[in-house]
Amino acid sequence: MATDAEYRALLRKHADESWKLEQAKVHAAVSALRVYRNTVAGLAVDASNAPAVLRGVDTATAEFAISLQGELLPAIDEAAALAGDMVSSSLSLAEVPSGLVDSRFAQSVKSLQTENVTKLTDDARRIVRREVQLGAIGQDLEATTGNIARTLRDRLTFRSIEARARAIATTEISKAYNLTAINSIESAQATNPDILVQWIHARFGVLQPRPAHVRLHLTTREKGATFSVNGHKAKGPHDPSLPASEVVHCSCRTVPNVKQENGQPFDLAGWASWPGLQPA
Repeated sequence: MATDAEYRALLRKHADESWKLEQAKVHAAVSALRVYRNTVAGLAVDASNAPAVLRGVDTATAEFAISLQGELLPAIDEAAALAGDMVSSSLSLAEVPSGLVDSRFAQSVKSLQTENVTKLTDDARRIVRREVQLGAIGQDLEATTGNIARTLRDRLTFRSIEARARAIATTEISKAYNLTAINSIESAQATNPDILVQWIHARFGVLQPRPAHVRLHLTTREKGATFSVNGHKAKGPHDPSLPASEVVHCSCRTVPNVKQENGQPFDLAGWASWPGLQPA
């Protein structure tokens, strides 16, 4: 049987991999938006021909959507694969059968992400078209063209779009990871009641961590039980029954734990001192 330290180290390795994936895709989404801002700003040099500019904006927006989807959609499958590997390898270390890896939720998460990206890029297009159309009726065309370009390059113009892009990357990747983990652990619980579901709270990048999630850090539940998240019953982070207020920007993780011969699960208390995490 593995020691507490060995089990904790393995879970930490897998958690770090998933958080690195999440953060990498957040940065990729912001970078794609920066390219889009510069592209549409460059189109403004021909503000005298608004119809042509608007056609260029439509093309640039379509490319922006493709770029975002190209970064984020494969990450959903990667997150689900990471979660499945985390569950099977940790239970193997604990010398208990891991059951089936259940990644069927990845497809539904990808469908939702596609819908969210479409809404986001449509809103970005509306922002750009509004600035171009308003600028096209200006009196001083040279000054107006410069103003449009500066406005479209300004990060503040797309502040809401950037916030949503960050939220989509964080939320959907975490959702795919957690739903795969939860359902894979429950598959193993079907034949071994000593397997527990454990909640890990992540605080990095969160200015105001949710107190309810902080309180849940390192808590466990047995087969058939649920966590209480601000009065909501949930199987774990990103449970589909939770309201948006409990899942958007949530980077909490679900991990398995196992009762040992003494009836106690592996001690993960050292997790609280890991980079990015604070004591519960």
